[in-house]
Amino acid sequence: MPPEVRGCAPTIDDSRWETVRFNVEQQGRVGPSGIWVVTGWEMLQPAEPGSTFEYLYPDFDQRQIEQLAPPTNVEVAALLQAFLGARVDGEGAEMYLHRHRDGWDDEEVPLLYATTGGTPYERYEIERVEGPVWPTGWIGFKVRLFAESGTVVEQSFVVVRQENGRLGLAYGSSTAPIPTTEDGQAVPVPYNMLDGEVTFAAAAPWGDTILERSFTVLGGVGRGSASQFTMFAVVADP
Repeated sequence: MPPEVRGCAPTIDDSRWETVRFNVEQQGRVGPSGIWVVTGWEMLQPAEPGSTFEYLYPDFDQRQIEQLAPPTNVEVAALLQAFLGARVDGEGAEMYLHRHRDGWDDEEVPLLYATTGGTPYERYEIERVEGPVWPTGWIGFKVRLFAESGTVVEQSFVVVRQENGRLGLAYGSSTAPIPTTEDGQAVPVPYNMLDGEVTFAAAAPWGDTILERSFTVLGGVGRGSASQFTMFAVVADP
């Protein structure tokens, strides 16, 4: 729990806080020496997150805060071992991925059962890298899958507690800008648009933002300054 929240018990029940948004203004002198005045406030209501990102990083000024109990070490170990064991066995791993009851799912996990060359995995390793993170209690991990050919696939996952109380795995992590590497190199991800009329593949740090069904922006850091950003758009012929 962050230092500014530590020690503040939930105020509604065992897991939820009353969450208030304040409006403040400098009505007289503006600047460092001006006085800030509260001009209004609003009690926020409960709301379900609309994406995995919103679940992991809740916007505290948009909805009521709810604290979830973090998973135990036993629960986490059982989930990861079952998921990675299924990947080594070659089937059944999809059932352990996070699914939201309102329809949004996590993006597809690349190289789920084999390397780019089609070689299956024979063993795995697990490394804990982050968490549990307040308030939803998620925990970040790196996993490494070793293929018979000697190729190593490394991926990042987050263990989350789903709406039904069971644990699930969300692909990617805030600590891993490149969520999948193969022998240390970023793995290209396939993109399919306009009912298959446009297909292409791109590796991180390039990534897509779906604005609507017929419009996709693919962006990444350009050469030179780290602050540069290069992107292109794929649209239907008007």
